Amino acid sequence: SSDRGKTWAKRGSIPFPSTDWNETQLLEKKDGSLQMFSRVGFRKIGFMASESRDGGRTWTPMAKTPLLGLPPHLLALPDGRLVCAYGRRVGEYGFGVFAAVSDDDGRTWDTANEICLRPCHNGDLGYPSSCVLPNGDILTVYYQQKSEGEKQVSIARNFKPGYMYDIVLRFSDHG
Repeated sequence: SSDRGKTWAKRGSIPFPSTDWNETQLLEKKDGSLQMFSRVGFRKIGFMASESRDGGRTWTPMAKTPLLGLPPHLLALPDGRLVCAYGRRVGEYGFGVFAAVSDDDGRTWDTANEICLRPCHNGDLGYPSSCVLPNGDILTVYYQQKSEGEKQVSIARNFKPGYMYDIVLRFSDHG
């Protein structure tokens, strides 16, 4: 859109291999290319990725990422690294909200040093959204139960490697 979203022009289409895709995340990287992650299916745990280097006219074939979770949220850091935050809702891999870093523009992800933002006792969690704060911290907001038996809350977690703290946002039942 060139008019603040009033009208839209089609540039191209992403080659999804099936119709079982949703919760797509798109990020414009420092070099102007576009990185796309999309949740695959309802009960599956990973995402597929595609990239465009021509403003969205053409896209690479969809490829599975090594990240285990859903849905994804991509963030470009000022130093060029990418961060992907995601909720993990399948117990065999551990419930919680996680993040992984890519040092090579999203080609690979450091899953060996995956960051657990917060573990959880069940899979009713997720939908993270992240931003970079002026001090360089990454702030990620998501929902989950803080303790078993409590209502879901929105949790904001600031993190840098080796340093994290929570801000818990509680909303009343009265809106």
